[in-house]
Amino acid sequence: MLTRAHLRAAGLGLLAFCWAARAAAPAEFAVEPYVQNPGKTEMTVKWSCREKADFKLRCGTGEKLDREFAPGEPREVLWKDWPGGQRPADAAADAKPTEEFRAYIYQAVLTGLAPGTAYRYEVSSGAVRAGGTFRTFPEKPGPFTFIAYGDNRSDPEAHRRVTSGFAAQKPEFIIHTGDMVTNGTYPEWEKEFFAPLREVIRDVPLFPSLGNHDGDSRKFFAVPPGGKGLWYSFDRGDAHFVCLDSISGKPEMLEWCERDLAASRATWKIVFGHISAYDVGSHSTRWGRADYLPVFRKHGVDLVFSAHTHGYQRFRPVFTKGVNEARPITYIVTAGGGAPFHALTRDSALAVGKVEHHFLALTVDGNRLAARAISAAGKEIDAFEIVKKDGVPGAEWLKAAIPEDDFDAVRKVVRPYLRGIALPRDVRAGGAVKTEFKLGAGEKAAKYTVTIDPRAAANWELPEVSGAIPAGGTADVSLSVRLRDPAPYRDGQKPLPPLMIEVGVEIDGWRTGMLTSLREASPVAPGGAGGAQ
Repeated sequence: MLTRAHLRAAGLGLLAFCWAARAAAPAEFAVEPYVQNPGKTEMTVKWSCREKADFKLRCGTGEKLDREFAPGEPREVLWKDWPGGQRPADAAADAKPTEEFRAYIYQAVLTGLAPGTAYRYEVSSGAVRAGGTFRTFPEKPGPFTFIAYGDNRSDPEAHRRVTSGFAAQKPEFIIHTGDMVTNGTYPEWEKEFFAPLREVIRDVPLFPSLGNHDGDSRKFFAVPPGGKGLWYSFDRGDAHFVCLDSISGKPEMLEWCERDLAASRATWKIVFGHISAYDVGSHSTRWGRADYLPVFRKHGVDLVFSAHTHGYQRFRPVFTKGVNEARPITYIVTAGGGAPFHALTRDSALAVGKVEHHFLALTVDGNRLAARAISAAGKEIDAFEIVKKDGVPGAEWLKAAIPEDDFDAVRKVVRPYLRGIALPRDVRAGGAVKTEFKLGAGEKAAKYTVTIDPRAAANWELPEVSGAIPAGGTADVSLSVRLRDPAPYRDGQKPLPPLMIEVGVEIDGWRTGMLTSLREASPVAPGGAGGAQ
């Protein structure tokens, strides 16, 4: 006679069998296998699936796949979404996504490999299989090429066009300057980052740095030891690479960075992270970072790659007097991986500035470093070469270097005057209105020009204004601003479209430009005054 206990036991056994069968069933790859954290004798392979499955990884040289590696327990990723992937049109304002999804991120560490050797690998679960090839780092230094790029977020097709040029450069690895996805959700990683890179990173390892849009990206990557997966370093041949978490700038990271750079005797020292130390675009938020730059100058950093302002900027090499005249630092913003563009201003310290999707291909060969910036269309938009002798760049490169104090002199004079510029509220009526501010010149006379950023011109009219500022004095600047279509804004409820202006200033032949956004003045409060303070 079957009792309730017998039925309960049978049901539990059936449930366990079903779960075991599900775990053992083949699973399609959500993200196909990709290589990470290369070394002389090891490589890491990662992949992900929407269902849990049993996997094995085999690798070998030539046509043989005679070594097998087992992945560890996968990392489970949970997220919620709307049924069907879209918020319903009739959803309440405070409604939350309700449908729960899972993904499983797998990792296998391949050890005991031979240095400088090409391998083939394959990950499989039943009939489902995918793989690629990779090469370990060689035992001895030699020439190699790597790619640097960043800010691919939000436009997978533009990202794909950029990455389509990688293979022709035959890179050994890629460094990424951050903002790999829009908001850090798992589906974005599949669509915006891994799908456009699929043909590349199955064979070429990528070293990531954290961007402000990436969320917790560490689950997707394996990196060298350092700090919590957010900062680390590695060597390849004659170059030492340092990745920093430029978002947080934690004191313990800077202490680690100081020790790490001091211990390196590499010919080339290269740093990469997301937030720029120098940037003449619309994200120049941490100009001349007082936390990082003294460490870079002291320990002979040659190149610093960053992102954040979408486009390409290469600055002339800069130095601090009495500190690193013989080892000036070249700062490069490479943020053209696919994200929408930002504005750039003109600046005498900028060697090249381009608003284009692009990547850099750099070759290190002993005392020579050669670089090319290449657009998504395959066009060379910049090229430079640094050749060292006895650890010091050649005379031509040093001749182009500028002191960092001079680099910032004009900005220090002008920047304070741009704070708090506001638009009168009657701009909503549709007529031309005046907004006024002052510009000062410090000890030397200056010329100024105020223009509208091209992206704002679709919504605003702003005739160019120029003039002169006397030495030690100020000039009154008056702008005539008009909304092209005021109708949607007359009721005072809808926010005004953004209005960004560029203020260009020239002192003694040195030019710089600063971008600033004009906001609407606050309404007059009872008993108080309105407008910008």
